[in-house]
Amino acid sequence: TIYVIDFHNTKAYAVDVDKRRVIRTFSVPKFAFGGLLRDGRQELWIGGHGSGSTVETNIRIYSIKTGALIKLMKAPSMPVSFVETNEGIFALSHGSNILRKWDDSGNLKASVTIGANPFIMIGANERLYIASYDSNEIYVVDQRTMKIIARWKTGKGPFQLLIRKGNDGGKENGLNRG
Repeated sequence: TIYVIDFHNTKAYAVDVDKRRVIRTFSVPKFAFGGLLRDGRQELWIGGHGSGSTVETNIRIYSIKTGALIKLMKAPSMPVSFVETNEGIFALSHGSNILRKWDDSGNLKASVTIGANPFIMIGANERLYIASYDSNEIYVVDQRTMKIIARWKTGKGPFQLLIRKGNDGGKENGLNRG
């Protein structure tokens, strides 16, 4: 199943790949952006930018079986990037420059201020790599301690991060794990 978030409308879709059709539609906020599929918990976490003068301050957790909203989690403002690793669940809020970490049960464990307008992150080798768009750098954060361990200067406006699989078999590559 592929989950599709419609940025301009207020819909998300579950698409059965084998049948090549939408099998479920559910409501999400306008300008929803960023998500995390937690297969083991049957959850889909969705963040967002917000609409107009209303800034998104929550992560919405939906059931992947029904599309029902299960829970709202505070993550002001504009939670737009998610990574789950063996160390926890991480959400990056680019409006407030805050990186948050939750445990497997969804309990907030830590938060740290990161960069200026951070927009995307990936995880690998017990680190998070975060693109800070307005400060023109990549922040490297230890997943366990949430300490910033390095800042790498880049060209103007780093916006997308990709990582090649290493020795971890792709378990911590910024993609969702099962």
